[in-house]
Amino acid sequence: MPNDIWSISSFLLLITSLFIKVGIPLIIIKKSNLPLFSGQIPIFNIYNLNISSQIIILLLISCLSNKRITLISINLYIIVCLFGITLLNNNNSSFFYPTLGYLFGYLPASQVCNALYSISPKKYNNIIKSCFFGLLYIHTIGIFYLLQFCSNWFEWLTLVIKYSVFIYLPRHIIVTIYAILGVCFLQIFFFLNKKIQYVIK
Repeated sequence: MPNDIWSISSFLLLITSLFIKVGIPLIIIKKSNLPLFSGQIPIFNIYNLNISSQIIILLLISCLSNKRITLISINLYIIVCLFGITLLNNNNSSFFYPTLGYLFGYLPASQVCNALYSISPKKYNNIIKSCFFGLLYIHTIGIFYLLQFCSNWFEWLTLVIKYSVFIYLPRHIIVTIYAILGVCFLQIFFFLNKKIQYVIK
């Protein structure tokens, strides 16, 4: 029962992440006209990258959940996404979207990420390796899925450069770094929580 609840929660997190955009905190130096703060002052600002955060949630779930929870939640997410794409496409088949392969890559990516992370969950280099291997699987499936839309190798290479190199890869690397930081911070939080509970007892 707890696993089922966690599976549904993970699925809802993935759906919610579609509407949450990733931003980068920046400190911008601006000129101030305020009486007490004249001159150049640093201003904290969030630069919106216009990237949805589902890769972050995917990698977090893959690292911090077991295989069953990961499998159920991501399968549900893929089914809902396929259903939504079909509705938006006026009931036409959603399989004709070139980028759909990247979505299908979520499932093997999550399993690979989970398996690698389970080997040594407390080592930070293992966290980095598992997250980036997960990203590699997403792009591998996506790249091979593009083959069905091409009549020759040049067309396929053009699509690979368009989607994997220019559109998705830079964004995915950024959100993967966010996911790695998230896993590390959560590990520290769980560690401190255990220590606090031990002291209280």
